[in-house]
Amino acid sequence: MARLGAYDGTKWSQLGNLANNDLKGSRHVGKFETSRDATENEMIEARNITREMIEGYLHYLEKLENDITQ
Repeated sequence: MARLGAYDGTKWSQLGNLANNDLKGSRHVGKFETSRDATENEMIEARNITREMIEGYLHYLEKLENDITQ
């Protein structure tokens, strides 16, 4: 996970909590009897974690490419 920016697992766990709970937009839609919309803060947090992961992976790919071309 370090390559994706989730160095200590905390952010990855938080993203997992957001993706697997009773939110209407979670990956378990319909699993829970009741569901709710994500709060603005939850949406911001999920987007920020995901952005960090994507940027971390891009940096990893850039480093890999640099290592190959040298």
